[in-house]
Amino acid sequence: MNIVDVLKYQFGFCEYVCRKVMEGVTHAESLAARVPDGSSLNWVLGHVVLTRNHALTLLGEPLTYPEERFTRYRQGSPPLHEGREALPIEELLAAYR
Repeated sequence: MNIVDVLKYQFGFCEYVCRKVMEGVTHAESLAARVPDGSSLNWVLGHVVLTRNHALTLLGEPLTYPEERFTRYRQGSPPLHEGREALPIEELLAAYR
């Protein structure tokens, strides 16, 4: 198995797990954190979309989504629990897929 096949398998498996974890989660629920000052599901998913988008450039591919749309999901940004700052969970799930 070559590296491309491995990456395809890993990304596919991660997408399957994400779909199962996020099934039925509302936007409001996606903003809740399990621990104080912890990351919400919304932030984690947005961060994964952002980093995967950057990974495309390492592979010589163009960005799939405008980077400025995901600035709130950068590493080191404060916890995201406010609905007005967050992208809708449905949009994040679509971008992830």
